[in-house]
Amino acid sequence: MSKKKFIRPLGERVLVKPLEHENKSSGGIILGGEETVISSNKGTVLAIGKAVEDILVNDIVMYGPNSGMIIKDGSEEYIIIREKDIQGVIE
Repeated sequence: MSKKKFIRPLGERVLVKPLEHENKSSGGIILGGEETVISSNKGTVLAIGKAVEDILVNDIVMYGPNSGMIIKDGSEEYIIIREKDIQGVIE
């Protein structure tokens, strides 16, 4: 059996799983096909580095569209972001 790999962020970095949403119009019409698209500014925190102070695992955070480094693992996408690039926590 192979062990599933996990990314542990270092320092003041945060591992985020971007939220997905369907690309629908306000009337419910799916735009551009049936695929889901990655939200460019919100995600769930999966792990934090030891120097992170204000963010917790499972927080929903907002960040800029060009923040961090995108990591792809098969069909899954993650982003590693510095804590200072996170704009806020959605409560």
